[in-house]
Amino acid sequence: MTPKALAIFTVAVFFCSSLLGQDNDAVLFTVNDQDVTVEEFQYIYEKNNGKGANYSEASIMEYLELYKNFKLKVNRAREMQLDTIPALIKELGGYRKQLANSYLNDKEVTANLVEEVIERMETDREVSHIFIPQDRKSSPETKKMAKQKADNIYSRVSAGEDFAKVAKESSEDKASALNGGYLGYYTSPLPSGFYAFENAMYDTPIGGVAKPILSKMGYHIIKVSDERPSRGEMEVAHILIKKSENGKVNPRAKFEIDELAKKLDANEGTFEELARSFSQDQNTAPKGGYLGYVRINQYEVPFEDAVFALQSNGAISPPIESEIGWHLIKRLSKKDTSDKDKLRRSMKSKLAKDDRLEISKQSLIKSIVNESGMQVNTAALNTFKSKLHEDFFSYKWKKPKLPEMNIISFANGMNHSLESFAEFCKKKTKERLKFTSQTPLEDAVSSLFDAYKDDVVLQYEEANLEKKYPAFKALMREYEEGILLFEATKMEVWDKASNDSLGLRSFHAENANEYQWEERASVQTAVIETNDAKVLKKIDKALKKSTLEALMKKYQSKTVSITLNEPELVTKAMELGKSITWTKGYISKNTNDNGALVIQKVLDILPVQAKSFDEAKGYIIADYQDKLEKEWIADLASKYDVSINDAVLKQLIK
Repeated sequence: MTPKALAIFTVAVFFCSSLLGQDNDAVLFTVNDQDVTVEEFQYIYEKNNGKGANYSEASIMEYLELYKNFKLKVNRAREMQLDTIPALIKELGGYRKQLANSYLNDKEVTANLVEEVIERMETDREVSHIFIPQDRKSSPETKKMAKQKADNIYSRVSAGEDFAKVAKESSEDKASALNGGYLGYYTSPLPSGFYAFENAMYDTPIGGVAKPILSKMGYHIIKVSDERPSRGEMEVAHILIKKSENGKVNPRAKFEIDELAKKLDANEGTFEELARSFSQDQNTAPKGGYLGYVRINQYEVPFEDAVFALQSNGAISPPIESEIGWHLIKRLSKKDTSDKDKLRRSMKSKLAKDDRLEISKQSLIKSIVNESGMQVNTAALNTFKSKLHEDFFSYKWKKPKLPEMNIISFANGMNHSLESFAEFCKKKTKERLKFTSQTPLEDAVSSLFDAYKDDVVLQYEEANLEKKYPAFKALMREYEEGILLFEATKMEVWDKASNDSLGLRSFHAENANEYQWEERASVQTAVIETNDAKVLKKIDKALKKSTLEALMKKYQSKTVSITLNEPELVTKAMELGKSITWTKGYISKNTNDNGALVIQKVLDILPVQAKSFDEAKGYIIADYQDKLEKEWIADLASKYDVSINDAVLKQLIK
């Protein structure tokens, strides 16, 4: 949130996330014909008073006055037409867009997806796969061939052919094909684009083979071999001695790692110290070997197994061999996932960028279509298709002349024209170029229309959020009125106070007694560092008769270091003020943590005195702003009609 936005809510004194369940739409008060209902007032009152919202007469009347004044200012802002300023309209639109995003998904489906991940995280699954790539930009024929190939391979393995043998022969993931398609253990959540892979991985019984599934990379035939309790994530550090470096083999690598292990056993240096001095991992050595959190399938199996074999924080592994060298591994911590509410929040944030939330989006779209009475004019869509040629697949395509027809309509009268769909297609050049001239126009238009329809449905939902969700309506009212209040107060109070130099000085003169310095002491501090007891004794004797500056000039030497601070003015409420005796010439002597002598001398006691304009300017501006605001509210109250419904108010008071 921007500083301005924060100021809006500081000034408006309200920010909330949910609407309290109130159905009372009775009018509590009116400002210049603008009604404020009981529902609105209760919502703001309870939110801002919290546990103090006891509905006592004193509490209600105090807040009623505040909210009435707030509404007076907002009414003035509208009269000033601040709600028509393009920059403010854009700012409010930005807030609305951010807030709307949290409503434009199926919350129940999203919650279920989060719970699914949390449940799956309890186990790791051991998988192999046979991979057939498919480029999303491929022609329909190429995609069809990839699907057919995957189906044929699945038929072979489901008929009893050895999975590993078929993988070696047919998988186009060359790295895993060498190992019979073996990938290792995986856990949820897999990266975005692999939700179908994850579903097959967890839904397939141990020993079973899943039907071909399509990820963002292509088709996978997945075999599940085993399941184990999840290893989670381990925070570790390591020391590495490489087997070879710069093309030269190091025959002493094993010996060197063993020697470091012996040093650790003999307490001849900490793990971090030895890592900084001897580890050949240049990225982690300066950080004491710190590697961060290790997850499964991130490193070689021997290294991973050694990491998760460490049973306690601080435990260190024996020397472990990997392809690049020998390691000593230290466990620092294991990530705690016992707080399920915290885990849910983390997963919800993580899944916000995951393709599986498309499921939530499509669920919401389906429910909106059912609720809204949306209708698709197939005749209009066919008319559009009939006017297309192969140039539709090029950036040169121009919209054809189209009849005035609606292509999508809603029961509430919100319609979308055929022309708007054509404009959508024109803007989606990148999407049109994904298709080739071999793609049937019917398929290309259908694909684009599906995307257009989804956009239109979500636009419909976004436009109706205020009607559908009272919480959204309330929060948008707060955003809008907060922005208006900020701008109006800035113009009518803050800017006037800051720029009215004559008014500020006049205000200071009228209220000079309000801006005074309390009694202050001028205290000077000297820090003396020396082991020469004779010098310290001489300084001690001379303190009362000599100034600290004179002592510094006289005794500063190679063996005596004297640091002299500028005198500072302190009050009795300050820590230094509490530690001194308020008498001119008073001297205190103490020793600091480094053993140095600290001398503090009271140079003078300043009596109560008036502050100059410059000394009090910050306070003067703040007080002058308060004066202007009170005058502004009084002026607004005299200009605008304010009517309070006493009967409703009495019912509100408990």
